Amino acid sequence: MAHRVLSVALLVAPTTALSYDPARSLAPLHRLLLQRTVQTQTVYLTDFHDEAKAQWLANYLDPQAPMDTVRMSNTECLPRYNGLDGFPHATNEEYLRTMIRSEPITYEVRYKVGTWAGGNQGTGGAVGPSEEPGADEAFRKGMEQKQTLDFWGGSNNAAAASTRRNNPFLGEHTAKYREYEETIVPSRFAQLLMTTQQQLAKEWRRDLCAIYDGSLILPRDPDADEAQAIAAEQSLYARVIRDKAMGEDPDELGRFATSPLRAANLDLCERLATRVAARELCVDGDLSPAQAQRLEECLERLESSEPAEPEAGDIHAALAAKLETMTRVDALGGHARRRGLARRWLESLEDEALADVVRRRRNELARHWAESVVDEVAATHALLLRESLES
Repeated sequence: MAHRVLSVALLVAPTTALSYDPARSLAPLHRLLLQRTVQTQTVYLTDFHDEAKAQWLANYLDPQAPMDTVRMSNTECLPRYNGLDGFPHATNEEYLRTMIRSEPITYEVRYKVGTWAGGNQGTGGAVGPSEEPGADEAFRKGMEQKQTLDFWGGSNNAAAASTRRNNPFLGEHTAKYREYEETIVPSRFAQLLMTTQQQLAKEWRRDLCAIYDGSLILPRDPDADEAQAIAAEQSLYARVIRDKAMGEDPDELGRFATSPLRAANLDLCERLATRVAARELCVDGDLSPAQAQRLEECLERLESSEPAEPEAGDIHAALAAKLETMTRVDALGGHARRRGLARRWLESLEDEALADVVRRRRNELARHWAESVVDEVAATHALLLRESLES
């Protein structure tokens, strides 16, 4: 009965007047929130050097993109994937429900002393009854090429490695390994994810406002070179989320405590709102056929899977061969470290009137998401907890 009352309350709650189904527009936001929750929790685990559990979580339910982290130093790590489609077919509710109902799993962990448990350096790594394929396998399905970590620093890395190999006192016969069992309790992970998700939802409620209130408009500096322009754009998102965090904690009691990926989350939310707005406009019939076609063409771009070769012989045959190696790539959803992709994509439309239409729809979306995200997450968690207590 309580669930029925809650559903009615959500139906009659006043919302911004939208020309599309609000429930449908929230589904992409829920999937992105799930993805960033998993990635944030993986960063937390890696930061605490609990890589075996981080690896398990990154592979859980076979995400379509790698959810693991790249360790930049002993104190910093970043998600390997920075796109929108880590879980294109999973729902937040079903993911958490499956995790809550899963049985505990015991892993054997064996790693070389001097590397991290669960890592892929040397011969270390977690082995055991894992039903999910490794994140690196998903990564090879179309993500950016794998970054190579430099743990020993600088351009002398190869020379240092050679010196270690020639040192008779550092041979494999002196290597030491540590082995232990690690028990994963998925229901406890689900509790951690729900706590993290609640924090992210509260942050996103504030940060989504930056999409429509003008906070992300960067003044053009005609004297700035390309490197300076990129640096200014990167720092813009960090500055905006710092201002939002200060608004949450005006007395500085928590010193603007935020989740570690908050600035990148804002960039991804901006990209997602732009993509959803453009897709909705393509099917709503509010645009002219030429404008709709332009949006559809810009939402996907052609990329070659093989390096270009010099033209030789028949130019038409060479062009046909090149087209065969090209695939369509989501222009807004793919992996991209540089922030501000949504703004650059709107500029690529080369039609300011069309770009303004997309911005207006995007602003409506962002406002609706900001008003709904906390309550939606709370309702989902309440439903899952009630199901868990009744089972």
